[in-house]
Amino acid sequence: MRAAAWCDGVMASDVFPSAPTPTPLAVVDLLATVDAALRQRFDDVLGSWHGVNRMDLRFLRLLGDAPGERRPRAELAAALSVSPSVAARRLGPMERMGLVTRTEREAEAGRVELTLTDAGRELTANAERTARELAADLLETRYTLEDLDTLVELLGRLDPALQV
Repeated sequence: MRAAAWCDGVMASDVFPSAPTPTPLAVVDLLATVDAALRQRFDDVLGSWHGVNRMDLRFLRLLGDAPGERRPRAELAAALSVSPSVAARRLGPMERMGLVTRTEREAEAGRVELTLTDAGRELTANAERTARELAADLLETRYTLEDLDTLVELLGRLDPALQV
């Protein structure tokens, strides 16, 4: 593992001080630290420019990719590995912002479908462009395409159901 600075100064040597071989727990701690640093960086930038965070953008992108730009809330929650209550808490503000509309299915009690609005589509396109630029700045300056392929393959072993 290289000890180069990455993700706003978090370094491998900060997590693995002089340890020749990291323990599984140290690796999990490193992954959690990287996750927190990336979330904070993306949330700060996306929030400042677009008023949404990374998870909001993921919800909006999933809706945009769905047939008819419509999906059940439970399906969105499952796709993002969050509980339905977390999905409801995140999607409520997006509904109030006019990014999504909610439809309750009369035939199926409790089934809520969400649809991307025109405003949601526009915000998604703009926020996605910002997120792509930020991701490129974070990764392309530090890793080769081969490094990224290797990283995706290694992380994919943690859960083969996860895809890029």
